[in-house]
Amino acid sequence: MPPIPISDISIVKINGKDFVSGLMWQPLSRPRSYMAEAREIGKRDSMDIVAIRLGLSMIQAGFVQKGNGVTKGMFSLASALAGQIREQSWIGAFLLPNGLYALVAVHGGLIVPGCDVIGGKDQIFNLLVEKDSQRRIMEFDKVYHPEDFGYRGAPLDIEEVLPSGAKLKDYALKPLTFGLTKREIITIGCTTLALVIALIGYSQWTDYQRQEAIKEAARLEAERLAKLAELNALAGAEQTFQALQHPWASIPGIEDFLNACQGAIDSQALSLGGWPFESALCNTAIIEPVYKRSGTTFNDLIAAGQGRFPAPPVLMEGGERARFGDEIKLGVGGDDELSGFAVVQANFTSHMQKLDLKAELVEVPATPLPANLPGQEHAPPPPLPDWKTYSFSLTSPYTPKFIFAGLNLPGVRLVEMTVVREGHQLSWSIKGEIYAR
Repeated sequence: MPPIPISDISIVKINGKDFVSGLMWQPLSRPRSYMAEAREIGKRDSMDIVAIRLGLSMIQAGFVQKGNGVTKGMFSLASALAGQIREQSWIGAFLLPNGLYALVAVHGGLIVPGCDVIGGKDQIFNLLVEKDSQRRIMEFDKVYHPEDFGYRGAPLDIEEVLPSGAKLKDYALKPLTFGLTKREIITIGCTTLALVIALIGYSQWTDYQRQEAIKEAARLEAERLAKLAELNALAGAEQTFQALQHPWASIPGIEDFLNACQGAIDSQALSLGGWPFESALCNTAIIEPVYKRSGTTFNDLIAAGQGRFPAPPVLMEGGERARFGDEIKLGVGGDDELSGFAVVQANFTSHMQKLDLKAELVEVPATPLPANLPGQEHAPPPPLPDWKTYSFSLTSPYTPKFIFAGLNLPGVRLVEMTVVREGHQLSWSIKGEIYAR
């Protein structure tokens, strides 16, 4: 028997109710007038019937044409499953009462376009594996499928998810062409002539706005891809888009930071033009050594620094000290898989205690993640991150390389190193950050 193809539009009866699969899903950008926007899209694309999905961060519309037995009063299968399975990110394959299989996927609370289909077992299994394997693009927290699929998910009976007594009003298909009330029809009929010119202008304006929104979305996506490419190059490994929201992914790893900063400090001259070295600061971008006057002039220091630094020194404290500056190039640590704070705290504190050192960990107040829909009016507040940030600092006569030798904890980053010369001794100060679940 040849394989059963995946259908564009399918109707299946579950517990006595008709459900439709294969809708064309797309987001709506006007939350206060989403039905009006849906009607505009339906008219533009010759669609007659719509299902509305109210997600946490966006409103979706699923469109379908009349025909193939689809009528108002039926229910959207994908919308019903997304509403009944209260997870924000999942993909599922479900055995239907007619022997076929349905595939539906939800990410960020929204139905994934192209993942509202019905087909034979092999086709649905292959589609499930294909979509679930694209984790750099979209990662699903939960996977559901029949037991005989033998995949990484868990079984879920669609007739139990959509029982006969389930409230399905929110998932009903609604007509677009004749969806107006009698009062709306009378009002529109009385004012059509007066609004013709205004509607032409409005249509042109909304088309312009839509084109501008498309351009802006393309620009933001290109910017995001460029940032990811830069992060990949600095990390020396391929990162996911999630790394762009993780601050630790773009900060140098401990070993890279120590090699660059302590190496840059160790390479400074102990004296330049008769001015002895006094201190130095190094972070992820610059190295700034400070020299103290001891008998010679500022011009002597300028002459001695030529060829060693890209710019002349800057005087400090009325001429008794001067600071040079130079850029340093560092890679990034990449997107570590974070551990729980209790584990990181215990290992970090124990490591310091072996050296009789103490580093106070201070929690940094969380700031919301960037909004998923920049520029959207009345958007819900962006979510808080699912990690915590702690800052730490310590001062020691030990070199940073000695202090952090053998410390290999995910999410631990160094951000600044300072050394001060006190007679023949050096005092090192280090600042860092810890990211943990």
